[in-house]
Amino acid sequence: RKSGEVYPQWQTIRVIHDDQGKVSHYVAVFSDISAMKNSEHELAHLAHHDPLTDLPNRLQAKNRMNEAIARRQDDGDGVALLYLDLDNFKTINDSLGQAMGDQLLKAAAQRMQTLLRNHEMLARHGADEFFLMVPNVREPRQLTELASQLLEAFALPFDIDGQPLHSTLSRSEERR
Repeated sequence: RKSGEVYPQWQTIRVIHDDQGKVSHYVAVFSDISAMKNSEHELAHLAHHDPLTDLPNRLQAKNRMNEAIARRQDDGDGVALLYLDLDNFKTINDSLGQAMGDQLLKAAAQRMQTLLRNHEMLARHGADEFFLMVPNVREPRQLTELASQLLEAFALPFDIDGQPLHSTLSRSEERR
């Protein structure tokens, strides 16, 4: 572009011959395909992420868990999966409306993400359910500490549109 910005384009170049059949010049016709590339990128993102929380969805979580388990076989560390469920979500969603429930889900996801380290992955499984994959587990104490931090973080209410909402976490652990 004139601004110096690089952008994707679809380009066709044609050879133009003169009356004697010699190449006289070339004509290039191009189209800016930025919008198409952006749409492709957005669709690829949506295929692997939850549209509400922008967390990895079940498909992406499954792929990342399989990769972590394969790496576990190489390095000998464990991989843990914590299943997290928001308590009182159905009551809040039913009594205050889906928009308020959606805001609570986003706030809960953000609160959980603040506690994660580099390789841990939080994913939305569905409705009010989340998966937390913890790779490189060497000691069960790591999981106990993380679970305690999560439970403690959810002891505080969420401020959704000036209204305090209380939702704690239910959890179960599976270690492979």
